[in-house]
Amino acid sequence: MNQLKEIRETSFLDLNEISDHLSIPILYLNAIEEGNFAHLPQEKEIIESYIISYSEFLEVDAYPIILAYRQSQISDPMLSPRRRKNTSAHKRMDWKSFFLTYRYYLLASIVCFILIFIAWFVISSSSSVESNSPNIPIQNTTATVSQNKERPVFSLQKTTEDSAVGETWYISQANEIRLEIESLGNVNVRISEDNLKGKTVANKELVKSQSFDLNGKKWLFIHLDDPSKTNLKVNGVVIDTMSQKKETTYEFKVVSY
Repeated sequence: MNQLKEIRETSFLDLNEISDHLSIPILYLNAIEEGNFAHLPQEKEIIESYIISYSEFLEVDAYPIILAYRQSQISDPMLSPRRRKNTSAHKRMDWKSFFLTYRYYLLASIVCFILIFIAWFVISSSSSVESNSPNIPIQNTTATVSQNKERPVFSLQKTTEDSAVGETWYISQANEIRLEIESLGNVNVRISEDNLKGKTVANKELVKSQSFDLNGKKWLFIHLDDPSKTNLKVNGVVIDTMSQKKETTYEFKVVSY
């Protein structure tokens, strides 16, 4: 058996590297080299497969070694108690062999699990931020919209059914009205100042994609013959006009509270 050890040492081969390459625990390779079969597994097929694998790796005839192993079984029938004594050590070496053989697969599985967890955390965080973000366009309901102390506050007041004004908006925390109108189709825009029948500031027929801006006023009445074809923005806030299917008059007034 020392022939295996001599060839390995003269070839400058490391027993640990051979153990990794053959997936055979180093304890078993030592036992094969020394002929100490008591440290090998009890199963005859496993022992002989280890001997053949190691012998073929060193290009040595495995038959004499297997023959010596079989003769040792016949001449020493008391090996079994010694084997039972080393059962726990054998199991530990089996786990070590399993880990050495599949360590790269285990590492890859751990990395995949970590990446999946990170992706789940990022997606959950993004969904939480989106659900908590404010709805910037103002809907056509009675409400008060306050951005912060630096921006204007819009208050939508209810109007009666017989009122000539469809929507009345009071704007606080602002010095003037800044009006932006963009046409999505042909639409007529009529704007008066101070009251519904006051001075006409603008009376325009806008075509598709045409825009109109007006600044510096404190009280405006804006009449649209087709609000659904208009993007209306006042002081940077989008007013919902898409839901109106008929001509509507919008009132905007700067107030101080």
